[in-house]
Amino acid sequence: MRSKRAVAAAFVAGLACLAAGSVVVASRYYYLLSAAERCNDPDLLVYRLDGVHRLVFGDRVALLVNTQEHVVVSLPVAGRRWGSVGLWPRDQTKGVVLGDGVKGDIDDFYRFDARGVDIVYTSGSEQNVLRVDL
Repeated sequence: MRSKRAVAAAFVAGLACLAAGSVVVASRYYYLLSAAERCNDPDLLVYRLDGVHRLVFGDRVALLVNTQEHVVVSLPVAGRRWGSVGLWPRDQTKGVVLGDGVKGDIDDFYRFDARGVDIVYTSGSEQNVLRVDL
């Protein structure tokens, strides 16, 4: 009886180590996003990647806000979201500056102020206005 309990305890401990190792390996290649903040668009969530970057993403749009350089970059939607928990590839943080007219809509723009950033972007055929508090 004792040996069965010892085997079961060792099995559970092994599973816990495997799960912890998976999280460590995944965090090397992905941002594990859990502390989401809301913005004025209910379909989008704002995640803090580090002290400088905020990732705003939903099903159809992904934006990276750089608070140090005061730049908003449009990204391809490469992450996944399950409720407020998200997963974003670390190598997918390069994109096109919003409103530069090269790849996006020329009417897209952003404006930083002391408390946040106002973003106007085109998704599909409609223009959206987004407010992200920093």
